[in-house]
Amino acid sequence: MAQTVRMIPYRGEDDYQRMRELLLEIYRLTGKNVAWDVVRLDSYRYGRFWQEERDNHHPWAADMGLWETAAGKLVAIAHPEGDKEWFFDMHPDFYHLAPQMLDWIEERHGARRPSPTTDWLLNIVIHSELTELAALLAGRGFTDNGPAEVTRTHPLAGLVDVGELAAGYVGRPFDFTDPADCEQRALIAKLVFGTTAPPEAYPIKNLAPTWHETWGIFTADGEAAAYCTIWLDDNRTGCFEPVGTHPDHRRRGLARTMMQHGLRRLQELGAQRVTVGTGYDMDANHLYAALGFSQVEVFHQWQKEG
Repeated sequence: MAQTVRMIPYRGEDDYQRMRELLLEIYRLTGKNVAWDVVRLDSYRYGRFWQEERDNHHPWAADMGLWETAAGKLVAIAHPEGDKEWFFDMHPDFYHLAPQMLDWIEERHGARRPSPTTDWLLNIVIHSELTELAALLAGRGFTDNGPAEVTRTHPLAGLVDVGELAAGYVGRPFDFTDPADCEQRALIAKLVFGTTAPPEAYPIKNLAPTWHETWGIFTADGEAAAYCTIWLDDNRTGCFEPVGTHPDHRRRGLARTMMQHGLRRLQELGAQRVTVGTGYDMDANHLYAALGFSQVEVFHQWQKEG
């Protein structure tokens, strides 16, 4: 007999921990990140909303829809990333909740529309293997725009070789208690990804609860030439997020050597596998494939006028 499930709003830190535990459980049960993992959740909260977190304000929470059983077990989450993109995170025993979750997403997305004349497309990103969810979206008037994201996995089979850095560079972790490192982190993120977060954001971003370390490659005068953050969750799954190289220092093998170092570091910490996610057709996929990451999960973007 189906369990009684109710939708509840986000209520505080206990719910945040339950959300993290659900994402970890979904991976243990399915062997894949059917939607988000804890790294992406932590990055969303402490990265995108660093200023609000600094001020103990949590606007992101208003857009978190939670579904729990009568016994209080959290079994599903619906949430956005940005203005127009939404995701489902569902325990595999509760995929039948998808229609009511979609109802809530469409209602909530409509309520966020700035004005009646604003172009307000609704995008939902789902794992390619969730065929019943795809059929639901098609029946509700969504169009499949094709692959949007991929997740690649490295099996960590055997000790990872770490190459030599090009001459004139040194590698070390960033120190977010050092204002100079925070300045360099902000600068390289702006140059690589267009990120506008100022230096004071990075000590807040660093509060994300999943274990992580940001490693950089620096020139002799202290300029950050490349950087990445490695993460390790409670499932012993490592992750690279983000990875970037300064435009003036590309084509020198810096990202390759940096990621080899990250893989070795995660091996030493007990990781059993390592993932990296990116856009489906981004050039970075060639680097990841060359490093031994195989494409294992594909996510499609489904779109509808909001």
